[in-house]
Amino acid sequence: VNSAEKVNSSEKGNSGEKVNSGGGLEDESDEEEEEIDRILFCMLPTHPVRRACMYLCDSKMFDTIVYSAIFGGIALLIITPPNNDMPHWPPPFDARVMKAVNLFFSCIFTAEAVARIGATGLLFSHDAYLRDGWNIADFGVLMMSWVDELEILEGGSVAKLMRMGRALKPLRLMKRNQGMRALIDALLATMHPMLYVVVFMVFNFAVFSLVGVGLFGGKMFRCSAPGAEYPRGKLHCSSFHTDEAQGFLVPRAWEKPQANFDSLAEALLTLFQLNTLSSWGQVMYDAMDITGYDLSPEEDHNEFHALFFVIYIIIGGLFVMNLFVGFIVDGFNLNKRHQDAAAYLLTFIKIVEKVEPKGNVLRLPTNHLSESVRRLLENTKFVTLSMACVLT
Repeated sequence: VNSAEKVNSSEKGNSGEKVNSGGGLEDESDEEEEEIDRILFCMLPTHPVRRACMYLCDSKMFDTIVYSAIFGGIALLIITPPNNDMPHWPPPFDARVMKAVNLFFSCIFTAEAVARIGATGLLFSHDAYLRDGWNIADFGVLMMSWVDELEILEGGSVAKLMRMGRALKPLRLMKRNQGMRALIDALLATMHPMLYVVVFMVFNFAVFSLVGVGLFGGKMFRCSAPGAEYPRGKLHCSSFHTDEAQGFLVPRAWEKPQANFDSLAEALLTLFQLNTLSSWGQVMYDAMDITGYDLSPEEDHNEFHALFFVIYIIIGGLFVMNLFVGFIVDGFNLNKRHQDAAAYLLTFIKIVEKVEPKGNVLRLPTNHLSESVRRLLENTKFVTLSMACVLT
C-alpha cells in the first residue's frame, strides 16, 4: 500500500511538473511573440522582401559595388570643374556623360539605403536606419544629390547649397571605415567636457586682454620714417622724409603696428595671434620698446614687459592647448572600449569617488560672527552679486 501511494504521488508530482513546465513554455513563447521585430508596420523577420534586403546588406559583392561607387563619385568630383564654361579648365567628359554617371552612382546609393531600410526599418524599430547619426548624414547627402540631379531647385541660392552638398560625398566612405568613425565619435564625445576648457580659455582671453590694454594701450605708436627717434615723439613725426631708395618725398605718419592693445577687440585679436604662436616674438619686442604716450620707441626700453607674453604663452598657448589634446585623447581611448574591464573599473572608481564620505579636516568655528559670515558667503544672492561684480 505504501509503495502504491508513493507511485501515485510521484506520478502526480511529475504530471504537475509537466504542467508547470508547459505553462512556463507557453509564457516564454508569448514573450517571444511580443519581442518579434516588425518593421514598416508589415514586415516580419521571415518576410521574403526583408530577407532579401538583409541578404544584400550582408553581401560582400554588394559592399564592393557600393565602395566602387563611392570612390568613383569622389574621383568624378575631383576632376569636375566648378563651371562648365571655364576657358582654361575644360570638362574631361561630355556633360551628358558625367550627368549619366552621377545618376548611376545615385541609383546605387539609393538601392543601398532602401536595402538597409528594408532590413532594419526606417524610424520606429530598435535598430532603425534613421536612429544612427551616420545614416542620417548619408541620407541627407543622398537627398541633396537627387535634388541636384533632378534640378528641382535650379537657379537659386538653395540650388547652389545643394550643389555644395557634393563635397559631403566622402562622408559615405567615413561611415564605412570603423577607425574614422571611432575618431569622429570620440571628438563628438569630448564636446561636453571641452566646454569647460573653452570657458577657461575665454576667461584667460578676457583677463589678459584687460591687463594688456592697461599696460600697452596707446603706447605702441611709432613714426613711419626716420627723424623722430626717442626721446622725440609724435610732435616731431611730421612733414616729409626723403626716400633715397625711390628718390621722392614720403610723408611721415604716426602709426601703430597691426598687433596692438589699444582696444579690447584689438587686444583679443592680438592674443589669438599669440595663442597660435605665430610671430609672437615681434609683438613682444614691440612691447619691450615702449617708452610712453606719444613717444617714439627705444630698443629694449622696458624688458619686464616680456613677462606678460611669456606667462600668457605658457598658460594660453601651451597649457590650454594641452588640455584640448588631453580631452580628445581621453575621449578617443574611452570611445574605443578595447578593454571592457578597464572601462568598467574606471566607471566604478568614478562612482566611488562621488559617493565616498568627505569629512572636514578642520572643525568649523562655532562662534556667532563666523556663522554669520558663513551664511552670508553661502547665500545665493550674495554669490550672484559677486559674479555680477566680476563680470562688470
